[in-house]
Amino acid sequence: MTEEKIEQGTCLRCGRVATLHRGLCIDCFRKSSEIFTIPDYIDLTVCRSCGAQLKGKHWEYGGELKDIIEDEIHSSLQELSGVEVSLEDIEMRRGGEGLYHVEVRAVALFPGGGVIPTRKALTVRVKSSLCPRCSRIHGSYYEAIIQVRGSGKDLLRQEEAVDRVLERVDQIARGDPMTFVTKLVKVRGGWDIYVGRNQSARRIAQEMHRLYGGDYKVSSKLVSRREGRELKRFTYLVRLPPWRRGDYLLKDGTPHRIEGFQGRRVKLKNIETRREESVEISSVETLAHYPSKEVEMEATVLYTSEREIVIMDPVSFAEVNIKKPPGWKRRESVKVVRVDGGIYLL
Repeated sequence: MTEEKIEQGTCLRCGRVATLHRGLCIDCFRKSSEIFTIPDYIDLTVCRSCGAQLKGKHWEYGGELKDIIEDEIHSSLQELSGVEVSLEDIEMRRGGEGLYHVEVRAVALFPGGGVIPTRKALTVRVKSSLCPRCSRIHGSYYEAIIQVRGSGKDLLRQEEAVDRVLERVDQIARGDPMTFVTKLVKVRGGWDIYVGRNQSARRIAQEMHRLYGGDYKVSSKLVSRREGRELKRFTYLVRLPPWRRGDYLLKDGTPHRIEGFQGRRVKLKNIETRREESVEISSVETLAHYPSKEVEMEATVLYTSEREIVIMDPVSFAEVNIKKPPGWKRRESVKVVRVDGGIYLL
């Protein structure tokens, strides 16, 4: 808004003494001038599937139609010099197909404190189209498949992994609309997730492999050639291991906690010695497995001696002596692992 000199004086039209704007009082100025202008028509191209708007040569995703129209009105509004216009409300009424009749209610703020409510009407013409993203989705387009496979004994973890894939697709799609899920298919042994962008599928599959461990394989298939370039579809297999991070395996008679996975190897921590080791998953697949939620418990500390902690077995309520670890400090309860009749301090 351009600053203008505020002065008191006699209105050139009605003769009233008042604050003047270009020689006129506010009432006379309102009758003689348009305080702000907007086009009679605004033309929009909007995706009929997701509501994205075409601006120039680019599609903008997100936002409701009313918000899009408000943005267009704001950008096309022209204020009279010296007047600040504040849009108060925009009312939309559906007309014919692709037509919206819009009434804009605004307040004009004049230097010196004058306020004038005003209204304008316009028509918005909306052309319906399909954005590239929705066009691909409707055409069942995909560049890659993420295959989630796992043990039939742990279907819940398979579903958890699939949910994580879908969540990551949504997150990446906020910055890359061409990342989307075309379809989700339940198959024997797991799920197939069809993804619109290969780079995103590869990224997500690698993240899943780092998180869950197990098997990870990549394969591709030639689907066509275009302008001398080979177009391939990729398949990323993520085979979940039979255990979760934090679970326990009974190895050499002692519980070992699963600390993490790296490819086909699993990192284990001996609960008694605290030593860690990395072994091939295939070498420990037959070991007894104990989910952490079933064997980790709180135990009450009854008393301590110089070398031992005496706790109450949380299942049998018997007294159990455990070697006191270095640097141990007195507390009322401790977290323990109860495996195969033995109790181990965490």
